[in-house]
Amino acid sequence: MNIQSLVNLVLMVILCSLIFITSIEDAFSKNKPESYYQGLICNKVNGDKEVKLSDGSRADCITKTKAIEVDFQYKWAECLSQARLYGKLTNKSPVCYLIVNSKKERYINRFNLSNSCPKIEIRLINE
Repeated sequence: MNIQSLVNLVLMVILCSLIFITSIEDAFSKNKPESYYQGLICNKVNGDKEVKLSDGSRADCITKTKAIEVDFQYKWAECLSQARLYGKLTNKSPVCYLIVNSKKERYINRFNLSNSCPKIEIRLINE
């Protein structure tokens, strides 16, 4: 085996390793739990995480003005109802963050259709 062949082989091994590592990182990044996003959002808005409310439920995040619920896109209805409940219990504006990890427009369409008065602020998290 000459030097050029050896260099090509080493470069191929490095390239394949990088592709493999990137694929693994992508796979893990798309499988983060809801609590991961709750933490990110709560830290970003300087809120309190997992706040126990008067009825015993726990809001994902509470700020001075907002009651925030975080859910995956397929749990859109739960996100809406919990945000409304937490908003009512805390006398704050309800906010629903949906974690969107695929192009499932049916979930977003259902969410938008059912999000009638009073309006809930909608935030999407692209994963």
